[in-house]
Amino acid sequence: MILIALLLAISPKFQQWAESPQAYFMTKAERAEWAAITTDDAAQQFVDKFVASRGPDFIEEVKTRAAIADKYLTVGKTPGSRSLRGKVIIVLGPPSSMNVSQRVEKGEHSATVSGYMNAAADGGPSIDDVSGAARREGMSGKEFRDFTFTYRNLTVTVEADAITGADRVPDRKQETALQERFEEVGAKPVVKTK
Repeated sequence: MILIALLLAISPKFQQWAESPQAYFMTKAERAEWAAITTDDAAQQFVDKFVASRGPDFIEEVKTRAAIADKYLTVGKTPGSRSLRGKVIIVLGPPSSMNVSQRVEKGEHSATVSGYMNAAADGGPSIDDVSGAARREGMSGKEFRDFTFTYRNLTVTVEADAITGADRVPDRKQETALQERFEEVGAKPVVKTK
């Protein structure tokens, strides 16, 4: 049974393709079709048909857009082309404007100072320990880069963790609008960026 499953599994080459910038253009229906593929031959047929349906400049244009995303949108160890912010540029093309801002988001009041205060009341740490904890709390916070992309009829902000590069759209309305735009644009031939 396991041997049969291994024989029917697609190779790493095609598994990686499914995560590539080219695959960002798949529609929901195409993603469902891809999920049902179990052989390399079927995967190759799908990829060939998929690429042909996106126009003659598709492969080169995706490479160009991915290179731009890597150059300008890489954060931490996450290449821009392998991020949501990169997907925005790759699928939707160059925005009419883009703004990048940095911010630090402070967390909720840490239990550290409270713990030290309670322990100090019981004869534990000194006031110096408490004030040191308070200073460390003031310095803590998570750093983000906010990428705001503006297109005709769409403005979306993608927040990226400045250390890891992990990103997301924190606004649900923007996330929904972005996913709808990905679906709409994904099915069309790709126009070469001027």
